[in-house]
Amino acid sequence: MKRADPADISGKESTTAPDILIVDDDPGMIRALGKALRDLGHLRFSTNGSDALRLINDSPPDLLLLDAQMPGLNGFEVLETLKATPDLADLPVIMVTSLSEDGFEQAGLKKGAADFIAKPVRPAIVQARVRTQLRLKQANDVLKQSSVADRQNLDVALRDLQQSHRELLRTADELRVANESLLQFVRIASHDLREPLNTIVQFVGLVEEDHGPVLPEEARHFLRLATRAGGRMRTLLDDVVRYA
Repeated sequence: MKRADPADISGKESTTAPDILIVDDDPGMIRALGKALRDLGHLRFSTNGSDALRLINDSPPDLLLLDAQMPGLNGFEVLETLKATPDLADLPVIMVTSLSEDGFEQAGLKKGAADFIAKPVRPAIVQARVRTQLRLKQANDVLKQSSVADRQNLDVALRDLQQSHRELLRTADELRVANESLLQFVRIASHDLREPLNTIVQFVGLVEEDHGPVLPEEARHFLRLATRAGGRMRTLLDDVVRYA
């Protein structure tokens, strides 16, 4: 049974009607539920648990109304099978029970049923509870889609972060090599500069030592300036090496 373009569960027009599967071994109950729900979506029917599981595996519905007591595979066994199947575990299931079935509601909730409808069914109650579950299903689907998009965005961000991390490591390696090269250059330059500087300072010292007494005062002053300049030059080279 399918109606063309019914209003969706939020009251807005929808091009896709919710798919509702009704499972009950009583044809009269199927007719009653179908009549109550015919305006809410596309209805499918099954009269036993095994056939219902086949239909669900072939094309999962948006909502399942499931009779608790059926010959063969009963409703609770169908529910347990669904909850044990990862792809079907989130399928909302409304159990349909008779008023005389004490404890069925508690047992069904423990097994994962979303709600219960008592027999004999009242159309207004059936419609209200089905609308509620369809709204929850719709909200859950939207949340799942958002979660998928968030995971995809997170994956993209993670890949970008990993790429940035690799580039940072590569830059750090390049800086380390450059720093080692700079340090090596400073050490070599310092050594190469020290050698002529030492020669200059030594010869200035020899001139002052051997000829200082006969040199004019002005010449001796210049020699002392040259000696002090050489000392400052040694200090500067030592500072450059320590800084490097």
